[in-house]
Amino acid sequence: MRKFPGMFRTHPATLLTLADQALVSGSNFVLGIWLTRQLGLEGYGLFALAWMGVILSSSLQQALVIAPMMSLGPGMQPQQRQAYYHRCFFLQLTFCLLAGSVALAMLCLGDLWQLDMRLQSLRLVLPFTIMAFLMQEYMRRLYLIRAAALRALLLDALAYTGSLLGIFLLGWRGSLGVSTALLAVGVCFGLAALLGLRALAPPWPGWKALWGVIRRHWVFARWLGGTAVLQFFSSNYFLIAAAAVLGPAAVGALRIAQNLVGVTHVLFLAMENLIPVKAATAYHRDGLQGLQAYMWAVSLKAFLLVAVLLGGMGLLAPWLIRLLYGPAYEGYSYLLVAYCLLYLLVFPGYLLRYMLRTLEYTQPILGAYVLSAIFSLLAATFFVEQWELLGVIYGLCTAQGMMLMCYGLFLWQKMRRLGASPSLPFER
Repeated sequence: MRKFPGMFRTHPATLLTLADQALVSGSNFVLGIWLTRQLGLEGYGLFALAWMGVILSSSLQQALVIAPMMSLGPGMQPQQRQAYYHRCFFLQLTFCLLAGSVALAMLCLGDLWQLDMRLQSLRLVLPFTIMAFLMQEYMRRLYLIRAAALRALLLDALAYTGSLLGIFLLGWRGSLGVSTALLAVGVCFGLAALLGLRALAPPWPGWKALWGVIRRHWVFARWLGGTAVLQFFSSNYFLIAAAAVLGPAAVGALRIAQNLVGVTHVLFLAMENLIPVKAATAYHRDGLQGLQAYMWAVSLKAFLLVAVLLGGMGLLAPWLIRLLYGPAYEGYSYLLVAYCLLYLLVFPGYLLRYMLRTLEYTQPILGAYVLSAIFSLLAATFFVEQWELLGVIYGLCTAQGMMLMCYGLFLWQKMRRLGASPSLPFER
């Protein structure tokens, strides 16, 4: 217990970052429950489908703008770094306008690809919300890079807490709908972004400098952008297929279960912050045997936590659904059980990716996403037509199993080439 006071003194930025993540995760959790209770499954499903546009745009922004900025900026000299961050802001602004324009075009041309008319009616509010979300997320990440974690937390508090309060108020006044919920989110995130921008106020760098940073980011991140698209479709295309075959209410039913198992992402985030660093330390200090020993030890401990959490949620599924969403949705508790089983397959994927990254062997990660995305695009409609809502879970489990086999096979081959014999903990 003596370690905790020291940790609080020496790592305040880490604690603020964790508090920030808790704020974001908690707000999303409460928002999902409130929207389901107010809008019903179909309304919540429509909101979730619209929000996929935000998720895809954010994934591409992370790959093409934020990830290069976080890697390239810290290695520069202070004066050069400041100029680079100014150029990145205008790169971000360009990307933001492009994302909003693409969303507007897709919604305006929705008849060409048989988009639900209720989604087409969001042609103004959804692009606005996408742009506001992207700008707020960029400002938040920039503050984190500059070691201003408290400012990042304040921006998120304004954006996420403000969105919740606005949506609660709309529900209380009887004015809550998909469009007004998105508008409330867009307004609060836009205000947070403007507040962050006011503190930075970067000057215009000129077209030549902007084009230079665009080219540099493209060289750095073009494969990351492709990976982001593959990740999106490998994890979300089954939901899109469910909406096409069964309607938006099916997406709402799946999302109420997914929202509950999403609490495991807090644990996965803690793993992401801890395991890769310690795995790299074990590898460089003790070689492959040390890496294997560390990964087996931490994997068993983490698995116990995940298994207890998911097992408890599975056993209490009817009660949890009834308590949080209301008795009308208790019949969908089987989906929560199914998602708990799915996440037992998701968990080892994190550990295998940590191993591959530690060995600097990341090609199998891209290959696994390619395989999963192709399978999802080809098989999603068949699975949904055959098994309806459970078909989504069956398909996701199959895709996840294919990725695990890909990771495991290539990791085994890599370790053999490095002269190690992959072993079980009781074999050492």
